[in-house]
Amino acid sequence: MQIDPSTIANIPDLMAMPIMMGLLHSMRNRQQKLDTRSWLFALGFIFLAQVSLLLHGHSHLQLTLVLTGELLAGLAFASYQGNSNSFREFDLTYLAANGLGLLVLECLYGFGAQGPAPYLAALAGCLVVLVLSTRWRGQEVPRAALFGGGLALLAIPALLGHVAMVAYGVLTGVYAYAAWNFRSRLPAKTVGKLAILISMTLLALCYATHPWVLQHLEYESLAEQLWRMQKYFVCVGMLLVLVENQAARNQYLAMHDQLTGIPNRRMLDTTLKGEIEWAQRGGGRLTLTMIDLNGFKQVNDTHGHLAGDHVLHEVAKRLRHHLRATELVARMGGDEFVVVTRAAVSEDAVQALEVSLRKWIREPIDWDGKRLWIDGSMGSAKFPDDVARWSDDVAQDPAEKLAGALLRIADMRMYAHKPSSRQGLAELEQLFPTRSLLQ
Repeated sequence: MQIDPSTIANIPDLMAMPIMMGLLHSMRNRQQKLDTRSWLFALGFIFLAQVSLLLHGHSHLQLTLVLTGELLAGLAFASYQGNSNSFREFDLTYLAANGLGLLVLECLYGFGAQGPAPYLAALAGCLVVLVLSTRWRGQEVPRAALFGGGLALLAIPALLGHVAMVAYGVLTGVYAYAAWNFRSRLPAKTVGKLAILISMTLLALCYATHPWVLQHLEYESLAEQLWRMQKYFVCVGMLLVLVENQAARNQYLAMHDQLTGIPNRRMLDTTLKGEIEWAQRGGGRLTLTMIDLNGFKQVNDTHGHLAGDHVLHEVAKRLRHHLRATELVARMGGDEFVVVTRAAVSEDAVQALEVSLRKWIREPIDWDGKRLWIDGSMGSAKFPDDVARWSDDVAQDPAEKLAGALLRIADMRMYAHKPSSRQGLAELEQLFPTRSLLQ
């Protein structure tokens, strides 16, 4: 095999791909939940296609390697799973079975096969495999019907002898599907997703127009540069997705309790402030319920901290399951939880909410073959009712100030109902000057 000296100038451009792959691999350890393997496989196949362009004197082998490399890269992109770093076995088998027939089509064109017969036979084989594998998989029938329709359409240029349209039509369909797959798998409204979608779409257009470019060689250089540009768009888009995903995860961890997964004190403060501002604007009403678990210390002392962590996780899970999605459940820290709702606005409704919360908490918790029982002390505060007597103007006071008052009132009432408390709520309110609750 000979390397044309004119291609030496392209070597720096060629080596950029392994560098991009190295950067992607180095970030993979930080993004265990993302399916970075399909990206690495795809970039590897693109690199294979680029290396093949350096070969001269073996035009059929060169074209075959380029086409198969591009097809395998497209199939890897099409198999991207999003927030999962593993494939189910039948997904891989389904993809491999259907991809094999497409590889045969590309190899036929790469090695210069002429006439409609081999292409029609390969297309018929692809349709048979598609039908059998779809029946075996037992789902995705509409999508399989769409693929089958695309394969059937490729029979038209095959019958007319336009074999280039068959080969590049396959690549167009694969990359168009990859763009659709990324659209559904990647996080919405991110720069990385936009870059990848643009790249996949332009690659599909490059392959769709390539048969025409072969008839107008004056545009060949432009088409080649456009193809080279897209592979960097893909790499940059992938790196942006990883960076944006890490930033989103950091933000999530900053606002959520790592043990239970529910909002933490920081998110509670932010959300409660926003809810109070909403109530101030429209005259709405809120209820904040503070929950402190009784018997949690005994669980820790008797069964260990792992059992205590399990109890906290189970309580958070139950509260989140039973309450509506619009109601906030947060962990204040330790064994304290807070529920904020717009629904329980009357005294009877507040009492009914507390009864329900206590019922859910009191349900036994299984741990290591044992059944654990805990209870909860609760105190609720209503906005604006309970803060009105401690506020100059509930509609105008800063939301942060009113949120602090609401939390203190609920905390006082919760403390009054704890079994260890020797003082009633009336005595507590005498100990704390009403105006101090706002300070």
